[in-house]
Amino acid sequence: MRSLPYFFGSESGVATCARAVRTQRGWIAEVSGETQAFLVVDYPLPSAPEITWMAARAGWRRRGLGRALVGRAVHELTRAGADVLSVLTLAGSVPETGTDTYAGTRAFYRSMGFLAVREIHPRGWDSPALLLARPLCGPGGPDRYP
Repeated sequence: MRSLPYFFGSESGVATCARAVRTQRGWIAEVSGETQAFLVVDYPLPSAPEITWMAARAGWRRRGLGRALVGRAVHELTRAGADVLSVLTLAGSVPETGTDTYAGTRAFYRSMGFLAVREIHPRGWDSPALLLARPLCGPGGPDRYP
């Protein structure tokens, strides 16, 4: 996370993520025995897990690790009986500058079959968030998307 200061720049966020990695279900992507990416989920509802944290080390972004992690999570969560997988990310209505922004994050999740549901204002967030969800069972289920 520290290699991605734009996305994970606050010490409180790093501490919250560290707790989540130790207490929530998750997966890691290792390359040559070293963790290069991770994804963790929480369960606000038993059949509706939420991706709470996901990141790839700066030098390993856009190399398929996130895609592999989401694919693994979808597979295992579907087998466990989950109906939908959700994630919150910075809303598109929030102005950003630079080349590596949350627009890429939103595009990534859409490419993985997540649908934008709505903008919300979560407690504890400084800015609006976009809620995205992906069906895990039925016609939009796991086999429809990569």
